Amino acid sequence: MNLSEARKAAYEVIDLIGHTCEQIEIVGSVRRGKPEPKDIEVLVAPKFSADQFGLFDDGPTETVNQQLALVKSLLANGTFEHRPDKNGVNCCGAGMQRLRYRGVALDIFGVIAPSQWGVVKAIRTGPADFTRAFVTQRCEGGRILQTGMRIQDGGLYDRGVLIPTPTEKDFFEAIGTSWVNPEDRI
Repeated sequence: MNLSEARKAAYEVIDLIGHTCEQIEIVGSVRRGKPEPKDIEVLVAPKFSADQFGLFDDGPTETVNQQLALVKSLLANGTFEHRPDKNGVNCCGAGMQRLRYRGVALDIFGVIAPSQWGVVKAIRTGPADFTRAFVTQRCEGGRILQTGMRIQDGGLYDRGVLIPTPTEKDFFEAIGTSWVNPEDRI
């Protein structure tokens, strides 16, 4: 598909699920402006709600990820389809949903904002070689990530302390590197 078609489909996905998210943005090759993206990637920070159980609203409550609940209902009605991995395994959880939308590969990545947003947005914007440079410590062959820093479970840690990165620019600043526009990341 061409970039225009991919953007159109990505914005349709955002229109479908955006109301169940605190934040939602296009990432990946579409964000980088690649002329012929092979998939659509979307980053979400879901909204949560408390659902009450019990006959008279007196039972226990459960926290519900509204975005994931909506995606599951859109899978059930055929708007989305599962896109199994090479081993035939479907993935539809809070952290990642591997789907198809109108025949196009769609990956939705869920994060907990603000601590994860900037890190995961940078990682999922890619491309892979650019990302590898800042997720691997310098002492292990990386080019950017300082010794003592690590990226784990979508968060940036410095000597065991989580560094919140509410924006992608906050992440670049925290790791001590200059901002690079998505279209210039190679």
